[in-house]
Amino acid sequence: MKILKKTPFFLSLILRAVYNNNYTQFDKIEIVDFNKKKKYSQKTIFEQTIIDSLKLIKQLSPIKYQRVLTQINSIAYTKKTKEDTYIIKDKMYATNASVQWEDSKLMHIYYAGLLIYLSTYGCLISKTSDYYQEDKFKIHDICIKAEKRFYIKVESLYPEYQDLLVKEFID
Repeated sequence: MKILKKTPFFLSLILRAVYNNNYTQFDKIEIVDFNKKKKYSQKTIFEQTIIDSLKLIKQLSPIKYQRVLTQINSIAYTKKTKEDTYIIKDKMYATNASVQWEDSKLMHIYYAGLLIYLSTYGCLISKTSDYYQEDKFKIHDICIKAEKRFYIKVESLYPEYQDLLVKEFID
């Protein structure tokens, strides 16, 4: 996943989606599916997955959920990106959703952990203006620990995923 300071292309994508009313909003976070057909009123699988991920974060960790709300403004699904990208300046996460599992609950958990990582990253980056390579490694480690703690909470909630989530998603 790339983390960028600014990318006007992605901002233009969001503005186009908002203009065309081709987005869903959940607790102030815009969820945009650019593969959605125009005038298709039902939520797509991607939109429902992100909403379920946000609900899972809200249920298990309300404090981290508040951080997600402040650090992520929009989540976009588009096939135009080659890899997942988080744009710091616009607080936007763009994905091509290349990571998929047949178990939909596993998808909700994966995206919830990813949103925890990105919101922690955004929060730590916003505190400093200049940072060195060692700082990037420290920030990455802190974000991974936050994501890992979330997966451990999820494993206690869903015993069928005991000792699976951290190995599958992080290691």
